[in-house]
Amino acid sequence: MNLVPFLVVSCTLIGLSDVAHAECQCFEEFHVEKRRDDEFCRGEKNHRIFHCGEEKPPICQCRRNGTIEELDIGETYCTLTIYDNQNCEPREAWENYLTRFPSHRILD
Repeated sequence: MNLVPFLVVSCTLIGLSDVAHAECQCFEEFHVEKRRDDEFCRGEKNHRIFHCGEEKPPICQCRRNGTIEELDIGETYCTLTIYDNQNCEPREAWENYLTRFPSHRILD
């Protein structure tokens, strides 16, 4: 029988899938999640989704009654019903980040 080519191709594909999974790098508190043929990073606390290898966002700092509170990693906006405004601080760091990753920007 001519199973050798089939086995070689199968082993190669299995090996490549393991390498691809090993190459998906997530920042702390995020883990690799796979759906169909796609891998991404999902937050353990807030379930936010980021691409593999994506730059870690700044820590979102929100004001509540004038006091600054830090949100969990991966949070990109302050909730208006809780905090004084929607935008994370420091604004310059966030504007730079959202310019590089516009998919995380909330449009008004």
